[in-house]
Amino acid sequence: MVAWTCGEMGEESVVHRHPEKKQQTPPVATGGRPSTSVRGHQSAKKMPPAISGRYTFVSQENLDPYLKALDINMALRKIVSLLKPEKEFVVDGDHMIIRTLTTFRNYTMDFMLGVEFEEDLGSIDGRKCKTTVSWEGDTLVCVQKGEVKNRGWKQWLEGDLLHLEMTAGDAVGKQLFRKAA
Repeated sequence: MVAWTCGEMGEESVVHRHPEKKQQTPPVATGGRPSTSVRGHQSAKKMPPAISGRYTFVSQENLDPYLKALDINMALRKIVSLLKPEKEFVVDGDHMIIRTLTTFRNYTMDFMLGVEFEEDLGSIDGRKCKTTVSWEGDTLVCVQKGEVKNRGWKQWLEGDLLHLEMTAGDAVGKQLFRKAA
């Protein structure tokens, strides 16, 4: 059981993780900070930041060179550069869902933290890769092994801002999002 302290009043939303039974709609912590207590005991493990929620697009930089490194054609790169995606994170213990929502295409990652899985990026660049996502301190890190060397991303919070740094080869694209109210 993981307890998240939410909101101004300190209400607790408790998330139950049952490996043998996946919940249809996992509860979402809304804007609080993670508690260090598990069933009233201090946890020796530091809890990751409370990343659950929806984030709206603020800005991006160096996206075209990043998309070029993925060998995405010019027409699709132009479309992608005009999009203003939203990000949504749903966290249930070690189970995480990240949705990237746009008017053009939506993309959903559904995975267990620290467990390698085959990611089908067909809707993005036509490739499949072996992907592992894990917390490194307060940074959510994704390593994608496949045709493109040095591919992956990092996401972290600074206040109500979500930073996304995407890497492919030597190219690094960045996007910035703000926590939705």
